[in-house]
Amino acid sequence: MGLKLDLNSIFIQLLLLVFIVAIVPVVILTYNNYTTISQDKYAQFNDKIKDVSAMVERDYKTQMDRDNNAAARISMDPKLISAMRSRDNHTVKCLLGEYSKKYSFFDIITVYDNNSIVVARSTTNKSGDYNINSQVRDALDGKESSVTDIVPEQVIRMNDLENKLGGMVNNEGLAIINALPICDDNNTILGVVYTAQVQNNNFGLVDTITEESGAYCTIFQGDTRIATTLMDPQGNRIVGTKVSPEVADRVLNKGEVVRGTLKVYDYWDLYVHYEPLRNGEDEIVGMLFVGYDIGPGLVELNNMQVQAAAIAIIASMLSVGIGYAVVTRVTKPIDKLVIIANKIAAGDLDVKVETDAKGGEIGELSNAIKKMVHYMVNNIKYRINYNESILKGISDPMFVVDNDRNITFFNEPAAKLTGYQLDEAIGRKCYDIFKMPICHNYCLGDDCWKKVDIVRGYETTATTKDNDVIIVRGSSAPIRDANGQIIGAIELLRDITIEKKAEDMIKESLKEKEVLLREIHHRVKNNLQIISSLLNLQSGYVKDREALGMFRESQNRVKSMALIHEKLYLSKDLAKIDFAEYIRSLTNNLFHSYGAYKNNITLKTKINRVSLGIDTAIPCGLIINELVSNSLKYAFPRGRSGEVWIELNRDYTEEGITFILKVGDNGIGFPGGLDFKNTETLGLQLVNTLSCQLGGTIELNRENGTEFIITFQETKK
Repeated sequence: MGLKLDLNSIFIQLLLLVFIVAIVPVVILTYNNYTTISQDKYAQFNDKIKDVSAMVERDYKTQMDRDNNAAARISMDPKLISAMRSRDNHTVKCLLGEYSKKYSFFDIITVYDNNSIVVARSTTNKSGDYNINSQVRDALDGKESSVTDIVPEQVIRMNDLENKLGGMVNNEGLAIINALPICDDNNTILGVVYTAQVQNNNFGLVDTITEESGAYCTIFQGDTRIATTLMDPQGNRIVGTKVSPEVADRVLNKGEVVRGTLKVYDYWDLYVHYEPLRNGEDEIVGMLFVGYDIGPGLVELNNMQVQAAAIAIIASMLSVGIGYAVVTRVTKPIDKLVIIANKIAAGDLDVKVETDAKGGEIGELSNAIKKMVHYMVNNIKYRINYNESILKGISDPMFVVDNDRNITFFNEPAAKLTGYQLDEAIGRKCYDIFKMPICHNYCLGDDCWKKVDIVRGYETTATTKDNDVIIVRGSSAPIRDANGQIIGAIELLRDITIEKKAEDMIKESLKEKEVLLREIHHRVKNNLQIISSLLNLQSGYVKDREALGMFRESQNRVKSMALIHEKLYLSKDLAKIDFAEYIRSLTNNLFHSYGAYKNNITLKTKINRVSLGIDTAIPCGLIINELVSNSLKYAFPRGRSGEVWIELNRDYTEEGITFILKVGDNGIGFPGGLDFKNTETLGLQLVNTLSCQLGGTIELNRENGTEFIITFQETKK
């Protein structure tokens, strides 16, 4: 008896399925894996080199930011500004010596006057020569510079840095350069601070990159290596050597990023990344390089290919054996089930389902077939009744359309909404019944069919049968048949006409109240400014200095309250103000009022981002006004210089947010025998009274000058 190969046989099909599902994917995946590894041997190096190049750019940017921040601190040093204002070149030179120790990473720190003449250098005593740096010229025009650029030979020579360069690249140096203007309090440019960190023979950055990533790193000036971790066979860094002409042309002349496998300096086969370094005028002045040794990685990739092939062979053999055993076990009971199913299809619902399968899925299938017919009939009847109950229970207007937009279902609430009866709506187009403007742009049912999802919350208008226009909010969802095909859509509507009208009225009312409240703040601010102006005019007739001081204090108190109303008028939030911005405006007014800037009294503030309501801001502002005024009047006698500070912090406790306000100075200190809580001075009486008004506590710290500490919580209405 010959073997007949029936391709319709489930046994043959399952064997083919096992082969397709198990063996073929293994072979295909193995082949793809082998091909991918063979074709993309350098993909992992490419990913690594991208990560390392990003690390180089990040670290180089960090170094530039550090240099810029240090140069900015030098340019804003009050001592340097004072020396430049008085043209005290000796003091400038001494200060540069201090800066050189503090910021030892700078190779050059030079100060120019506003005529581009060198005032002093940190490295030498040479001065008086004329600037030749474009960065200095830009800084004198008010433009700050933070760039990588070439330091000319003359600048190198004037700073005695020839030995650092080692004679490479025409005695010029590649450096991170910063040039910032030196400005007085009136923003008048007094001169320029010029700093440079020369990269020639500076191995800090390249060594860090190599240690962190294992890749070689080099900084080029033009086509010449000026800092590198590449070593020659004798263990010496190959600084002073040049890159290949091909790479130099692509990177330096064409501005390309070069990446791939190259032989570097005739010693290494590396996977490399070269990218250009540009100065402030976008001119290419050098290159950054990173490179990986690809030898060990290629060995590892070859081993992976061998392992992948071995795993594929073993997996294929196991799949064939297991598949044959499973197919044999499954097909025998199925043959018997085919016979039983034919009898059931013929109407014999009492046939015994026996497959000799003991337990398992086949045994369960035999029991399931007995119950199937009875269950299907009862279940269909139940679902019909259940769905009808749901549809009748929906109180919102609802209708169903087919794919041609014809209405196939229309409930009673929909009839009440539109004025059309059920027999008038069924069979008609939905856009003829509801007349929604949205239907002219796109169909909602169409939209939900395209998205294969529910479209919720759209709002539009609809016109009833009596031509009344109403506002509705609706949702639409697709309806699918047993095969999952979309055969129509169901839409729910809700009449929100009254709701929308009420919402519009509320919005209009809120807008009117907001305009009114802003006008109130504006008028209060104007009235307070009038009072301040009257006090100022009246003080012109007062000859007694003590009385004049009282006028000025009263005027400052009025200004502090007017400033709060001005901030509220200009704020987007009419309930709160940005208290940090308010303090800056208030203290600036006080410093000008008492001439503190002329006496070299400085202000230091440390205020977190805080917003306060008017009931808290006014007493808090008056407290700051009184304490800062006292510091400026009494803490620095006879032109003494010093510092006034204000801190406002938040502390989160179980009771809520607690604010801690500190106002102090490093002046002569608070009189030892004076009780600040029992004093005849109006200012301190106000401070104590306002602290109680805030429901807070006040303490005095005498350790370093005078510092008042007020602890309070925001006032609640």
